[in-house]
Amino acid sequence: KIDYYSTDGDLVKSYLTETIELPAMATLNYIVEKEEDKGGSGAKFIIEVEGVDETVKPVIEAVMIGNFSNKGFAFSTQGTPVL
Repeated sequence: KIDYYSTDGDLVKSYLTETIELPAMATLNYIVEKEEDKGGSGAKFIIEVEGVDETVKPVIEAVMIGNFSNKGFAFSTQGTPVL
């Protein structure tokens, strides 16, 4: 599951409607458009994954890029497990 939540904790969008299987070393990309403002400044994703066993540890990372006038910016952040 890949769910996108607003600053207030409200579900904005569910990105998956059915289970998918990724092969080893595969990648998924999801884009939140620049004009999207429903998430607010504290928007977040909750991602649920299942592996063959407990040794499977996915790498989950978000990348933000943008620009204002002639200035550009970019940053990335790693996902944090929520138990």
